[in-house]
Amino acid sequence: MNVFITGGSTGIGKTVGGFFVKADGKVGVCGFQTLNEIENLPEGFHYYQADVTNEDAMIMAVNQFVSECGSIDVMIANAGLNMLKTLIPDTKRGKHQLSKYASRLRF
Repeated sequence: MNVFITGGSTGIGKTVGGFFVKADGKVGVCGFQTLNEIENLPEGFHYYQADVTNEDAMIMAVNQFVSECGSIDVMIANAGLNMLKTLIPDTKRGKHQLSKYASRLRF
């Protein structure tokens, strides 16, 4: 089974993708980070740098996955669009920035 997960390099998407890899599936994930910025991408994941807010980048990522793996059987829209985190890179520096900004929020 071939699965493509937006926002699949961290959190829930990464965990779900791991289940598919363990079941011999091919997993494509995309995110706005460069591959060098991602920590501990699981073995068996195909990573494509594509921000879900950029339609052209998403089309290219999906087409590349299909070219490499043959098809997409399941598409999981997991990327968070309304989170403060999406405005700050998911890197060590970004995590520091997120902590700094989050400490200023009032709920």
